[in-house]
Amino acid sequence: MAPFDIQEIPDAMRAMYMPTGAKLMEKWFTGELNCSPDDAAEHAMINQNGKPYPPDMIDTKTIKMDWILNFSRAKKQYEFLINTAIYSDLARVKILEKLTPYARRGYVDLNAWQECPDLPSLHERFQFQLSGRWHA
Repeated sequence: MAPFDIQEIPDAMRAMYMPTGAKLMEKWFTGELNCSPDDAAEHAMINQNGKPYPPDMIDTKTIKMDWILNFSRAKKQYEFLINTAIYSDLARVKILEKLTPYARRGYVDLNAWQECPDLPSLHERFQFQLSGRWHA
């Protein structure tokens, strides 16, 4: 029997009816080395060279919310987030912290996408729904 080649994983995943996982594995295999040296760097999206993750590391096309919500654990967490966590005291404190710099604009609509050049800066500047509790 020939030795197993790790690069055969995507084909095996497809054979097991896991096409999305296969796509992710192919992307991982063909991508450049990218790792964060510690948790703080990972949170800041800083790689092993002390630089921000390259744009091609951010995939907004492969995984869609409807696919994620097919998994019961993910659906439970999502429902906890939208029904409970975003209304927590911690979330209120964070949203006030995030929006205070824009208060001088008065009651003008704030479009977060126009304020941010990319997805990482959108998360950094406007993410507020971290409850400190990741399960219901």
